[in-house]
Amino acid sequence: MRGYHSRWMDRAMWLTTQIGSMGFATLLAVGAYAWGNRPFAIELVLGTLTLWLFVELIKAITDRARPFNLLRETRVIGWHAPGLAFPSGHTAQTFLVTTLCISHFQLSVGIAMALYGVAMLVAFTRVYVGAHYPRDVIAGVILGLVWGTLSILIAPYF
Repeated sequence: MRGYHSRWMDRAMWLTTQIGSMGFATLLAVGAYAWGNRPFAIELVLGTLTLWLFVELIKAITDRARPFNLLRETRVIGWHAPGLAFPSGHTAQTFLVTTLCISHFQLSVGIAMALYGVAMLVAFTRVYVGAHYPRDVIAGVILGLVWGTLSILIAPYF
């Protein structure tokens, strides 16, 4: 909220936070399907849609307002996101996609760590852009990891 904030950093954070959007997951699923990786595309679509429904259910139950709705001094980068705050859907989405990619493509530990690093950066950006509280993104991390793990466990049965 206070201090100097450079424009390039604000733009970079806003751009990075878009990795957790539904649009990015859709683009990834369409790309996987177009390149012939239909099982991954289907797994990604089913995981994303069911996660989105579950996140929206939790948001409706918890009814937690976003920071800019309660704290007048909250600095918002981009637009004022509609809806509720808890849990962070962008964060959950990013951790789900990362978990699915690592499992499906059997990535090395180094690449897996790098992808989880990007996912953590997305989680950080959700607080930076003023859309979430830290607890919202922590819940998003846990939810995304659990949802990804469950998706991996049930995928062989589809």
